[in-house]
This record gives sequence, structure tokens and C-alpha cells, in this order.
Amino acid sequence: SLDSLFVMRGGYSENNDNTGNVSVSRRNRLLNTLPMYLGHLEELELQHNRFNGTIPSALSWLPSVVSINLSSNDLTGSIPSLSSRSLVFVDVSFNSLNGSLPHSLFEGNVKELFAEHNQLSGSLPRAELLSELQQLQLSSNRLNGTIEYVLNVHRRLRYLNVSNNSFTGTLDGIEKLMKLQVFDVSHNDFYGFLPVSIGQLLLLNRFVVSHNRLSGHLPSFKFQLFEQLSRRAMEAPSHEHLEDLVVLF
Repeated sequence: SLDSLFVMRGGYSENNDNTGNVSVSRRNRLLNTLPMYLGHLEELELQHNRFNGTIPSALSWLPSVVSINLSSNDLTGSIPSLSSRSLVFVDVSFNSLNGSLPHSLFEGNVKELFAEHNQLSGSLPRAELLSELQQLQLSSNRLNGTIEYVLNVHRRLRYLNVSNNSFTGTLDGIEKLMKLQVFDVSHNDFYGFLPVSIGQLLLLNRFVVSHNRLSGHLPSFKFQLFEQLSRRAMEAPSHEHLEDLVVLF
């Protein structure tokens, strides 16, 4: 487990560079516990190991932490409330985490949240205040409910992927995400018409809504959007992957 890692004392071990950064990634095969002191932790990188057990609640007590990466391990249980105002990056993807997403991740200063390929369930927290979220990756979980609050509150989003879940509802309100570049809600249960307002998203370069229950005629915005993407493709640097400029219905 990770519990003994979070001993809140001063000092540091040979794995701590005394700058507030701790990294034991680089695809190590560390098992169970790590006897180190974290001190005033700012960055925690434990990805690509075989850590098991639950995520320690002590993560909520780290006032200076900026980045937490626990991806690609064998962690189970729920995600603890991460309420540090300094936290901007969280990656807990590719584990076996369950339960619901903590409300704190949607109302703090977190800009990037990656929690794909887990067993998370329930609906998304209903944040009332505008958040700092710019990337939200929740694909391949068991989440349900609507994404209404995502479309209405998280207006700084550039990347939204909630594919392979059980979300439902309409896509009304997407035009409020003016900075949106990637939108993937495929393999869910969305219904209704495709909003004409999608044509207002000038930065959009990937739009995937396949395998839902959307209906009706394809509105005229489709041609405007293709014209937009074609223009971006022609203006793209030679090294840019043009296949990323796609629209999938």
C-alpha cells in the first residue's frame, strides 16, 4: 500500500531531491510500501508501478502539492477529497478505483484531471462556481447522469473525453465551451439533435459523438465546421498530424 509513504515529518530521503519533488516512476516495479518522508511535497510521481491498496487520505493534508500522478498502478477504493488550493494536476488513470468523483476536484484550482479506465460510478459533481478545469478525461468508467454542469460551469475546458460511460441527456450548452478543442462523448446514451451552436466553436479539431441516440437531420453547421477544419488543415505546420482534424458522427 501507499500508506506508510505519507509520513508527515520534516526531512527527506535519497528519493527526495529537497525541492519538494518525489519521483519513483520510470516504470519501476516497486511493490507495497516505500519508507520515505515527503516533507513539503509539491510533485508526486508514482505512475507505472504496482502499488496496491487505497489512495491514502493523507493526500488531502498536503498544502503545497501541485501535481499528483498515480496512474497505471493497482490501486483500489475511492479517490479521497483533494482540497489543496495549490493542486493543479491529478492523474489516477488506469487503476481499479471505484466510487464517485470527489466534489473538491471540480471546484478548486485543478486544471487537468485524468481518471480514465477505472470503475468510477455515479454522476458528476454539481459545481456551482466556474472552475479552472481545462482537461477532463473520464473515459471507460461506469459514470452516469448528465454532463449539464460540465457544459455550463467548466467553460475553460479545452479537452473533454467522457466516452464509454453511461451518460445521458442532450448536448445543449456546448457552445459555451469556446476554448474547446477535443470533444468525445462516444459510446454513451445521449439523445436529441446535434446543436447548431457547435459551429461557433472555432478551436474545435476533434468532435466524436458516435454510438449514441442522437437523431434528426444533420444541420447546416456541419458544412461550416468542415470548412473551418479544412482551413485549419491548410494552415497547419507540416509537422502537425492532419488526421487529428476530424469530425465523427
